[in-house]
Amino acid sequence: PWVLFDGSLYTHGLDLPDFGVILAGIVLVWIVSILQVRSGETVSERIARQVLPLRWIVYLAGILAVVIFGMYGPGYSAAAFVYGGF
Repeated sequence: PWVLFDGSLYTHGLDLPDFGVILAGIVLVWIVSILQVRSGETVSERIARQVLPLRWIVYLAGILAVVIFGMYGPGYSAAAFVYGGF
């Protein structure tokens, strides 16, 4: 557990903001899972019951999150990612 506090975890290619995004994603998935167990319905069912403008806001927020937190840009290479481990 000491690697979580001495900074050596950052030598594996992720920095502090990346770990923040990972932690936020884990917390979000955990909260959605708890809500799903308590209510007995899936997230897609809950979103489908909402009014149309709210549904579109949720869909666009999801797309925006992928664009903001995705690995895109001039230095991004999908081939390097896929074949990096071989």
